[in-house]
Amino acid sequence: MVIDAAYVVVLVGAAYLGYSAFRFLREPRRFTWPVVSSTQFITAALILAAIALAIGWAGVGRTAGMRIMGLRIVSRSGGTLGFTMALLRAITCVVFPLGLFWSAVSKRNASVHDLIFRTSVIYDWQARVPGARQEP
Repeated sequence: MVIDAAYVVVLVGAAYLGYSAFRFLREPRRFTWPVVSSTQFITAALILAAIALAIGWAGVGRTAGMRIMGLRIVSRSGGTLGFTMALLRAITCVVFPLGLFWSAVSKRNASVHDLIFRTSVIYDWQARVPGARQEP
C-alpha cells in the first residue's frame, strides 16, 4: 500500500511538471509556476490512484506493492479482471478505503470490495530459480 501510494505521488508530481512544461512552452516569457490547491492535488491523486490500480489489476492482477507482498487479485473464475471491472473496483477502493478492513473480520478474508465485485485476493508467491526467466 505504501509503495502504491508513493507511486501515485510520483505520478501526481510528473503530471504537475508536465502541465508546467506545457504552460512554459505556450508562453515562455510570462511563465509562472501553477498554483495547485489542496483540493486539486487530492482530486488528481485519487483519480491517478484509481487509474493506476485498474491498470495493474486488469493487466497482471497486481500492483507493485502487491507483487512485493506476493498477492494477486483474481476474478470469480480465477483469471485477471477485465479493465471495466478493475476500474470499478479501483474507484470503490479509492472512495471507500475503510472497506478493506472488513477482511480482518471476514471468514474468507474478503474486503467489502471483494464481496461487491466477487473477486479474491490470493497469495501468489513464485519460486525464484537462479538463471530462470522471471515474470516481467
